[in-house]
Amino acid sequence: MIETVKQLKSGSLCLYPSSLGWWLIADSWNKEAMRALRPVRHTLAQQELVLHIESIGLLSQYVPEVPEVAWDWMEMNRRPLWIKFEQYHLLPEGIEAGELWICLNKEEAWHKLLNRMGHPVAGILLGDTYVLDEAWKVHIPEMTLPKKRHRPDKVHLLNNGTIQSLEKGN
Repeated sequence: MIETVKQLKSGSLCLYPSSLGWWLIADSWNKEAMRALRPVRHTLAQQELVLHIESIGLLSQYVPEVPEVAWDWMEMNRRPLWIKFEQYHLLPEGIEAGELWICLNKEEAWHKLLNRMGHPVAGILLGDTYVLDEAWKVHIPEMTLPKKRHRPDKVHLLNNGTIQSLEKGN
């Protein structure tokens, strides 16, 4: 974990395991890392960019008006939950509002990583398997995927709290 944090803060991309599969992650505050993630993202089948936040309190830093239903979902949901909002503000450089999901991750390993980073991490879900291009210069930690696996719940909310789309995970 310490080496992964060190690599992320130095601008490297890193693999990181979760109950959803492997993630390719970058330090969201590191401009070079975010620039490195963009072209990689466009070569992958799964191109959704997810900003992982440590606590629900950080949500208001990125979303100007958080609908009440979003607070409820994030507090009560036990599975991975991704929420896409209609508007964002103060996004890390290189992240466009229309392409971003926010995840309050409840897995212990993610909490430890985000706590040690001190700020959000941006990532792309690769799934159970991955192929890495040497040009990406990815740090691969000595970690394994958890045995219990999930798919995320995904909610796209409008500013007034109306659900534009909902996809239930497992």
